[in-house]
Amino acid sequence: LLKNLLMLYEQKKLITKLNENIKEELNKAIKFQTAMLPKSMETEDLSVSIKFKHSNIIGGDFFDYVKEGNKYYFIISNISKCGIIAGMASSMLKMLFRMAVKTDADNPKEILKIINDSIREFLYFENQKESEVCLDFEFFIGVVEDYNFSYINKNHTFPVFYMSKDQETVVVDSLSNEGMKVLPNDVILLYTDGIFPRSTDTRERMSDSVKEYTKNNVFSLKKTETIFLKDMFHFFDMLKDLEGHYEKDNEDATIMAIKIK
Repeated sequence: LLKNLLMLYEQKKLITKLNENIKEELNKAIKFQTAMLPKSMETEDLSVSIKFKHSNIIGGDFFDYVKEGNKYYFIISNISKCGIIAGMASSMLKMLFRMAVKTDADNPKEILKIINDSIREFLYFENQKESEVCLDFEFFIGVVEDYNFSYINKNHTFPVFYMSKDQETVVVDSLSNEGMKVLPNDVILLYTDGIFPRSTDTRERMSDSVKEYTKNNVFSLKKTETIFLKDMFHFFDMLKDLEGHYEKDNEDATIMAIKIK
């Protein structure tokens, strides 16, 4: 009996040590992944404000922006499937996105094609069905040039567009547009589904929620996008708490506000 107890004690110590090592390695991976994500920035043409909350595991949210010539390229993606693979794949997207904008591709549709083709060229799965699931990323890619906003949406959440001149907030629910006009003080809101409680389970409900929040808090958006995004995060976190969403920290959450100057 004593021998068995000693064995159980040693096994428990070993399991505890292994769990600590795994947790430490995961924390390092999370820090590395977060370090590759851009921070808020401001230029003479526009400003980009970002509010990002990393999950307590390796997450699948990815976002980036690049200035190339007189164009500004944006991407936001939510890779919600395949667990830890999602985090690894999202890290790869930075390289692919920045590679794509340096090619002859000059519109979001061509950039998306380059990214998709490159992913399938670099990754190999023995199981074809597994490949289709894990590589079925959600993307929104946009380009701003000379007060023109073009974009393509592949299964991602619908952006919300605040038009300053008309004092109007609309949902951008079309899948692509090559000639959407933007004016000074207009704001484009991009976000991932991680900010919402479980009951907000469709793209339509998500976009309606963001639209309604924006309409009711335009004064904050006009004042500073940073405070607006912080308050918006807090608002939806409270909704999660009210629903008893106790696992809310297991999912990445991202909001980007792109303001035209």
